Amino acid sequence: MSLLLKLTALIEAATGFALIIVPPLVVRLLLGSDLLGAGIPLGRLAGVALLALGIACWLALFETQSCAAREIVGAMVLYNIGAVLVLAGTGPRSQPVVGSHCRS
Repeated sequence: MSLLLKLTALIEAATGFALIIVPPLVVRLLLGSDLLGAGIPLGRLAGVALLALGIACWLALFETQSCAAREIVGAMVLYNIGAVLVLAGTGPRSQPVVGSHCRS
């Protein structure tokens, strides 16, 4: 469980930081689509949530035998399954970003 918590903490925190700093880039990498308007602050909000989940997983590393640590792992498994389903369902339908928006 320790390795799972450590990997989850690092991945979620890194993704959270990236979403906070450059949400359009992360969305483009994940979905191949532009992020505009209200999507930018919503992307940053998602980044804060992921960062919080990463921190919770990191803190649970020090309490691997407690019920709270097991519950955090369960919550992260649920989140990860949900994220995969959402991204898998959204990815094929999103409009790909091709080149620049400038016309020649």
